[in-house]
Amino acid sequence: MADPETAFAPDNLSQTVAHLYEWLRKRTGGRNRYNVWNVDALRQAFGDDIATRATEAFRAHWRLEGPTLWSQRPAEERNSTPWKWIYGLCGLAAEASSPEWAARVTPGHARIAAAHATVELNGFPAWLKDLAAAHPAEVDAVLGSEITAELAVGADHSHLPTLQDVTYADHAVKRLFAPRLIVSLTAWPSKFPNDEAGQRWAHHLDQVVRILDESSTGQDRSTIAAECERRFVTDPIGALAQIWLRGLF
Repeated sequence: MADPETAFAPDNLSQTVAHLYEWLRKRTGGRNRYNVWNVDALRQAFGDDIATRATEAFRAHWRLEGPTLWSQRPAEERNSTPWKWIYGLCGLAAEASSPEWAARVTPGHARIAAAHATVELNGFPAWLKDLAAAHPAEVDAVLGSEITAELAVGADHSHLPTLQDVTYADHAVKRLFAPRLIVSLTAWPSKFPNDEAGQRWAHHLDQVVRILDESSTGQDRSTIAAECERRFVTDPIGALAQIWLRGLF
């Protein structure tokens, strides 16, 4: 507050952003969500000038670099989240506070924003709905492709993070990924190397069926039901039989 020009100068900006995030996090606890952005709290504590500078700094931060998606990260790095991605997530929350923000985002930046949606804890951030409405192709190219990549290694992982987030997503976001998930059903494995792999595939299939049940309509529902029926009739006592039957109903 004594010298904002120095605090927000290029050489000090990263440290200032980190300090402001830590202040916001400690103010709220920040245990269930990474996004702790609150411009009103900044304005009340530090004044309008600092709040405006902070908003601009965080909004610029998310555009610098997109997070690396789960499927593209080394196994040993998948359980850690770099702070710079978290700061970017807060920057997008600041961005999304402006009306029609998503329509003003370029396609390239829409892809970066979509990748940031995977950073949040316990589901996608609320602003993803607006981004998906304004840039459906870009969101699907990033998050839809990530779902496909995660399903490709579904036998080896009991938790597929992006697929899990979709199960809690807004209805419109689920609809965006529904065509891709319908395709995945037709290629779903029926033979498993061991019981553990079968249990993993059963868990993933249950999530996909639930998402499609909530997001599909008309002919798509008939297509899904037909695939579920075919799979159940083919192997009525298999590891996935109960889920295929549930999907049919």
